[in-house]
Amino acid sequence: MNIVAEALGSYYHYKGIFCRLDGDNRGAMELFAMAIEKYEEELGSNPTNKQLLRLCALCWERLSELQMSRGSNLEEVTFSLSDPRIEKTDQYYIRAVEADKQDAVTLYAYAKFLWRCNRVERAEEYFLQSLEANPTDISCLRDYAKFLTIRGESAQSERLAALANAISKERASDKETQAGASKEKDGKEKHK
Repeated sequence: MNIVAEALGSYYHYKGIFCRLDGDNRGAMELFAMAIEKYEEELGSNPTNKQLLRLCALCWERLSELQMSRGSNLEEVTFSLSDPRIEKTDQYYIRAVEADKQDAVTLYAYAKFLWRCNRVERAEEYFLQSLEANPTDISCLRDYAKFLTIRGESAQSERLAALANAISKERASDKETQAGASKEKDGKEKHK
């Protein structure tokens, strides 16, 4: 196991994300390519590591997205599995799913990727598997709701969006309750 390669891969990956957010698309592409190189190096000694496989797929996806869009309208980029880069991305996602068929994060990421490849039936299958593995994943619920809206299933979409909002509000309320309890505890300790 080459922990240095994995750490460098993650460093380059996240630095690439920040470059992209700052509008430095060329820098982001270089960093995603460097991250892929390091992740693939680590996968040589740890070929079934689901996290490395997913991260490598995400880097390939982000690199392809930037190359195809020339840095603008990234969300509007659609993928074709006839493109070797996209085929490679797909293979990494497949391997990541095979490594852990219950990993909601990987299933969700793969669903979004398949949607961008216009493989609608397969995308829906993976959205559902992800929600089965983690039924309270707000991001997945919201994206699946958008997916259903586009497919003309507005009633189901509205129910999922409402569920995502309810979960979000419940979590916010829980955080407020925890913060209040923590402050109360701190106040009691100060008076001792």
